[in-house]
Amino acid sequence: MIFVSIDDHEVQNLRSLLDEVFGPENFVATVIWQKVYAPKSSARHFSEDHDYILVYARSAEEWRPELLPRTDEQDAHYSNPDNDPRGVWRADGMSARNYYSKGTYTITTPGGSRATDTLEI
Repeated sequence: MIFVSIDDHEVQNLRSLLDEVFGPENFVATVIWQKVYAPKSSARHFSEDHDYILVYARSAEEWRPELLPRTDEQDAHYSNPDNDPRGVWRADGMSARNYYSKGTYTITTPGGSRATDTLEI
């Protein structure tokens, strides 16, 4: 694997170069890295807040990411207040790009009424 960070001024040229070296079939992804969290008021046109990370594999067909286990501190953000049989969860990022059959939930409002609904975007 190779991960190469670059800004938007040269990302197209680097992509062409890496396609020549590794082959376009071994391109895995372009990852956006948010490098600043506050806009720069001194920017001439727009405040550039991110760079790109181009990811290539020796063989994209065979490569799979190896995920790291979560720490106890990260696990502390998850709970199961409704005893969901699927396990712990956290109420964050509850939107989905496409319909997902397991994305149907019963929702209890603060007033106690319950409804089953599917969130679609």
